[in-house]
Amino acid sequence: MTTYGKKEYWDKRYHNGKDDTYDWYLGYRDFKDKMMAELKTPDVEARRALKVLVVGCGNSPMSKHMYEDGFEDMTSIDYSDVVIEKMRQTDPDNKYNFMSMDVRKLKFPDAHFDLIVDKGTLDAILCGSDSSRNAGMMLAECKRVLKPGGFFFVITYGVPESRLNYLKQPQRYQWTISHTIVGKTRHMYTMLLPTSSSSSSSASSSSSESKTNGNSSSSSSSSSKKNKSSTQLSAGKKRHDK
Repeated sequence: MTTYGKKEYWDKRYHNGKDDTYDWYLGYRDFKDKMMAELKTPDVEARRALKVLVVGCGNSPMSKHMYEDGFEDMTSIDYSDVVIEKMRQTDPDNKYNFMSMDVRKLKFPDAHFDLIVDKGTLDAILCGSDSSRNAGMMLAECKRVLKPGGFFFVITYGVPESRLNYLKQPQRYQWTISHTIVGKTRHMYTMLLPTSSSSSSSASSSSSESKTNGNSSSSSSSSSKKNKSSTQLSAGKKRHDK
């Protein structure tokens, strides 16, 4: 299983593979309704305006199916040069923009995409060596290139108990997370990155809460000192009376 985390494994698999396309886990049509419900973009024109990144695309037809569903500003990446070259041959008009790239080191500017979709890439990384560090690099890069108000969907076989410890790190990612089951055994995690105003409001609230707690602590500490002094004074008075 650890071979899933190695580039050499995927290059060899795609080089020797006979299938032109193959969908791991499930196809786009199996989770599109739940994704659309989160995006709230029933209008095709609205979907055309979204910049989309598919990470770890492999030889899945998902990019093609999403494009046909209105997501026309599409970029599809994989770190296997072998599969990217094969997929480019299936896309002579460059509709799906296949690019060879490591998801841990994305070559895009900050806040560049409205929508990021991963189906199985996080799982593959977690099957490799140094998995926690590599998973963190992937998630940090996806957060970096995601626009405020943007969505990041992760399709995985991982249950919440085994995935939220990677996805739910408020100090690092600042996104909200929801979870739903897709198909019989797969899971979809939806990360929504707050807008700048929401982030500022949250930060202000946290700062205010911190100050309030700090004042409360100071007050408590002061009160404690006063009580202590009062006790010592009382004890001294009793010794004097004796």
